[in-house]
Amino acid sequence: YKLEGAGRSFPLVKGNILRFERDGQPSAVVVEKPGQPDVLLIKNVGTKAWSVLTPSGRSLCVAPGGFMPVKNDLTISTSIKYKIIQTNK
Repeated sequence: YKLEGAGRSFPLVKGNILRFERDGQPSAVVVEKPGQPDVLLIKNVGTKAWSVLTPSGRSLCVAPGGFMPVKNDLTISTSIKYKIIQTNK
């Protein structure tokens, strides 16, 4: 999987630190789900909540310290929109 938006692309692999904003501060880190190492999550390590839009149109909030799954077609909105894309179909 990768996260794409605003001409930027981030590989979604365990341990990768994501910097969504242009200030370069860490926004998120990719982690394994406890007890399920084949399931990846994105942890919000920033100071602002994100809005996440599912393919069905449902909107969720990921607060600082919260997690979201790495799943195809989820869209993260910060000041920039990013979409998760599956790269190994």
